[in-house]
Amino acid sequence: MDPGETTAAEIASFIHNDLKNALEKDQKNLYITSEGDLQSAVYYHIRNFLKKSNKIARRWFVQNKLTTESKSLIYPDIVISRLRERGKLKPYFAIELKITKRFERGVLREDIKKLEKLVSRKNRFKQGFVIYVCRDEKLVGDQWEEMIARGMYIDPSTGDDIGWIVTPKYQAKITPILINAFAEKWYSKDLADFKRRHKELRKYSG
Repeated sequence: MDPGETTAAEIASFIHNDLKNALEKDQKNLYITSEGDLQSAVYYHIRNFLKKSNKIARRWFVQNKLTTESKSLIYPDIVISRLRERGKLKPYFAIELKITKRFERGVLREDIKKLEKLVSRKNRFKQGFVIYVCRDEKLVGDQWEEMIARGMYIDPSTGDDIGWIVTPKYQAKITPILINAFAEKWYSKDLADFKRRHKELRKYSG
């Protein structure tokens, strides 16, 4: 690895922390109102993060919908790969993206299962992330934070745990990053304005 080149551990830390924070701000500022917006935002932030390292030697690449070699092809939404000195591409991180209005455990679980297949293969990806964005007013505050910390879905109506989101054997390799604009309390005026503007941005009246 070239001196000054970003390491895989630094990229993982960026996704866990800085990228999550940036996407939370993007959602609240209405830069993310669709899955296409989310993909563009993730690609943009990761490329910016790798920019300094790639000036030294362009080894890290951010790719959309990279085909994985398998009998059943899987196309992760975003892949971060490293081009080795002999020219062989090594995928390191697979990122699945999802955006829904309400938090849906089954939707998240499907993307996690997709990543579990990728990290379990020979010459597998090192790590997978699902970045799931929603606008769920039922999952707020401590309940939302507890769900993220424990990796468990908590039924907002009963408070009951409804099974692991990630299969236990893959918990060290797959991380759901959950972003919910309504997890924090809003002033009623700000909340109403956010909802109005969000609706306007998703409908072209001509």
